[in-house]
Amino acid sequence: MQVAMAQTQPDPKKQALEQLRQMRKQMLIEKLALSDEEQKNFLPVYEAFKEEDRLLLAAFRQKYKKNAVIYMTEEQARVYLEDLIKLKDAQWLLQKNYYTKFLAVLPAKKVAMLSQVEKEIQLAIKMKLRPMHQAPNRPQGPPPPSDVQDDE
Repeated sequence: MQVAMAQTQPDPKKQALEQLRQMRKQMLIEKLALSDEEQKNFLPVYEAFKEEDRLLLAAFRQKYKKNAVIYMTEEQARVYLEDLIKLKDAQWLLQKNYYTKFLAVLPAKKVAMLSQVEKEIQLAIKMKLRPMHQAPNRPQGPPPPSDVQDDE
């Protein structure tokens, strides 16, 4: 019985990711003023682009965990930088290839707007995620200086 119940419980992380994908999709539709036909032709191509980019990033992050550079030797840092450049080159090539595909389904002006719209989407996602990462009852702003004494 336990197994059946566990399978019916939605994964909160997957739900949150799906909400963010839907938010991204809605913002693309609104900000690029996509017609129904443009949505039908563009969104699957865009999703394929984002998935390939996600895989590139995931491979890099698998190799280099967050803040790993702090603990690297000089040689490890050089290898890291080489790998980072390879990642950026791969992302650039991916973007170049997909922009050609985007131009096949959207007017050039909308493709040109895509970079700015993606920046706006990233900002909106960060703003949406910010409250999730803040601890409840956490004071806002920097802590008081340690040399300040209470008068009590």
